Order: sequence, then C-alpha cells, then structure tokens
Amino acid sequence: MDFGYLFGLVFPVSLWRLGKLNHLITKNMKTKEFHLSDILSVLTDKKLSENGMDGVYGLLSFMTETEINEFVVEKAMKSCRLAIVEEHPQLSIIDIGINNKNLKKWVNRQITKFGERLPISVLSVPFK
Repeated sequence: MDFGYLFGLVFPVSLWRLGKLNHLITKNMKTKEFHLSDILSVLTDKKLSENGMDGVYGLLSFMTETEINEFVVEKAMKSCRLAIVEEHPQLSIIDIGINNKNLKKWVNRQITKFGERLPISVLSVPFK
C-alpha cells in the first residue's frame, strides 16, 4: 500500500522518498503540540478527535494561520495532510482499517505507537 493511496493524495510516491515535498514545511517555524486524535482526524478524514470538530478546526487554524470554518475545512484538510506526514513520516504507515465500532480502540493503539501529542508546524506556504 503506498502513501498516496492511504491518504487519497495524488502525487508520485517517489517525490516523497526524494524529499521533494519539503517546501510545505520548514524546521524553524512556529510549532504547537496537538492531540494525536486531532491529527488522525485530518489524516484519515474520520471523526476521531476527542475534542470533536473543535479539535480539528484548532489544528487546521493553527497550521494555516487562518480561522477555519465548515466552508473551508475540506480545503484546509487537503492542504495540511501532506505537511503533517512530511513533518511526521511515521504517520504515513498507519493502519486505516477502522470502522465505527472500533474507533476509540484504534485511536488508543495509535497513541500507544506514536504518543499522545505531537508537535505540528504552521504551513510555510500561505493557505488560500
């Protein structure tokens, strides 16, 4: 299973491996820690956040430095997914075999693997 398929993104995986996507984030930018459930909600497009949509909006608003609402949330999620995985490549191999019955268990397994909170940087390119 390749990364592009996992997250529904269309880009050659070879670009990921060659590090050609570094323009999306840089190392010396403003960062903030977010709960893994907020991050996984953005990556999987499933409602996993323990803070509901407020957690997702908070993460996306921080990354885009723009107030996110229901009218732009999908566009913001698409813009932020790749940057999150660029910053935390270990998240590119998450098992997305989840259903509505095992959501909480699945999130807890991911927290055990990756930690409860991860630092996230703002996007280096302006969100439009």
